[in-house]
Amino acid sequence: PRQTASRSRACPEPAMRDLLLLSIVLGAAAMALRRPWIGVMLWTWLSLANPHQYFGWRTASMPLAQIAAIATLIGLLMTQERRNPFDRPPVLALLLLTAWITITLPFSVMFDLSVPMWVRSMKIFLMIFVTIALIDDRKKLDAFIAVCTLSVAAFAVKGGLFTIATGGGYRVLGPGGFMGGNNEMATATVMMIPFLYYLMQRQTHRWL
Repeated sequence: PRQTASRSRACPEPAMRDLLLLSIVLGAAAMALRRPWIGVMLWTWLSLANPHQYFGWRTASMPLAQIAAIATLIGLLMTQERRNPFDRPPVLALLLLTAWITITLPFSVMFDLSVPMWVRSMKIFLMIFVTIALIDDRKKLDAFIAVCTLSVAAFAVKGGLFTIATGGGYRVLGPGGFMGGNNEMATATVMMIPFLYYLMQRQTHRWL
């Protein structure tokens, strides 16, 4: 049988969860207009943790990640706190990969199936370049790493406790999106372990 880590029955009603999620997203999106790096954090959290799909009801079908991305792009155009994202060879290599994917798209064997994947990939590449432009100091970088890592690690801890409680009788699925499957969730969890170690080294308080 396939089952995610069990959801608490003590959670608030769907309408309250939707209201809470909308309040967080809209509030952070408003902040992103003045501080677009906050929009990067919001978009990353929504993309990795998928809270609207996992906990939401009506918000599950809402384009919350697009709202975060649009607010971030508007903030990027208005702020002076940004850098040229293409001033490093690795980023130029990524830009060339983006161009190559676009050039080869018309020659795809299954063009109709490739176009939606190309659109999704271009959105991700765009936000990667935006992230590089806005994450310009160590404090923002640490915050970005923490958001990425904890968005995955929270589900890994929950899934681990669920596995122990049920004796490993069920599969632990991810929160949704490209981490929806058990194998994808396992891969993401393993990838986060070095970042957890990095965050541990960065803390000055032992309890953290």
